[in-house]
Amino acid sequence: MSTDVSPAAVHLGISPDCSVDVPDLTQPDDFSDVILLVGERRLYTCRGILASASPVWRRMFTAGFKEKEAKEIPLPGKNFDDVVELLLCVTPAIQKPISADNILQILPLSDEYQMKKQKVDCENFLLCQLEHVTSPTEGLSYLKLAQKYNLSRLRENSVSLVSTFPLEALEELPEYSDLDAAILVTVLKRRVHSVEETNRKLTQSAESWRRKHRELEDCLKKMSREKLTVKRALDEIEGAWELKGSDARCIDPVHIYGPRNYSCEKCSRQVCTFLQSKVWFLLNRGSTQSGIAWPQ
Repeated sequence: MSTDVSPAAVHLGISPDCSVDVPDLTQPDDFSDVILLVGERRLYTCRGILASASPVWRRMFTAGFKEKEAKEIPLPGKNFDDVVELLLCVTPAIQKPISADNILQILPLSDEYQMKKQKVDCENFLLCQLEHVTSPTEGLSYLKLAQKYNLSRLRENSVSLVSTFPLEALEELPEYSDLDAAILVTVLKRRVHSVEETNRKLTQSAESWRRKHRELEDCLKKMSREKLTVKRALDEIEGAWELKGSDARCIDPVHIYGPRNYSCEKCSRQVCTFLQSKVWFLLNRGSTQSGIAWPQ
C-alpha cells in the first residue's frame, strides 16, 4: 500500500492544518481517571471516552470485569505508539484524522475494540486511496485488508479493481494465494463476466459492421446500375440526331430508315421531343431521392 496520502483522500475529523494542542497522554490531567499500561509505559485517559468509543471498553467498565474498578489496565501485546494514535483519534477535543501515517495503526485496534466510527473512517480513507491504485500488488493489498477486517465496501471495490488485472500477473504475487477461496471465486467470476461482456460488445460491433458492409455493397451495386442507366440515356442523347425509327423521325418511311433529312420540320420536332423526354428522365432520377419537383 502506498504511504502517500492521495489528493482525493478526504480528511476525517479535524483538518491536519488546524492548530490543536495535542495533550501529553503520558501525564495525568484533571479528567483522567484510568491508566492504560502498555509494556512499561503508562497512558492517562478517561473511562468515559473509551466507553463512548468502544462497546468492548463499555462492557469492561460496566459489567463484572476486574477492569471496572481497576485504576490501571494492562494492554499486553499492544504497541505504545499505536495506542497513542488511537487515543488521539477518539479524544473529542483532538479527533485526529485518519491518514496514510496512522491507518495501519488505527484499523487493527478499531476492529479489535469494535470502534465503529473509527473503523468506518478507516474504510472511507482506504476507499479514497483505492481510486488511485494502478498495480496488481497494491490492489491485492487493499483486498487483503478488506478480507482481514471485514470491510464490505472496500472488498467490493477492491474485487472490481483486481478483476481488471491480467490473471497471470495476479497469480505471480504471493498475496493472491492468501485470499479466501470465496473472494478468489468472486474475482474469477467478475473476470468471466467481464470477458463475456467484452465478447458480447465485440459481437454486436462485428454484426453492426457486417450490416454496414452489406448496406455499402448494396449502395455500390445500385450506383453501378444507375451509372449504366444514365450512360445509356446520355449515349442516346448524344446520338439522337443519328437515331432511326419512329422515336426520332417523322412517320415518313423514307425518313424513318433513311439518312436524316435535317430540313424536315417534323423530324426535328420529333427528335426534340425525344431529347426532352431523356433530359426529364435524367432530371427526375437525380431529384427523386432529394424530393425536388421540377416544373412541368
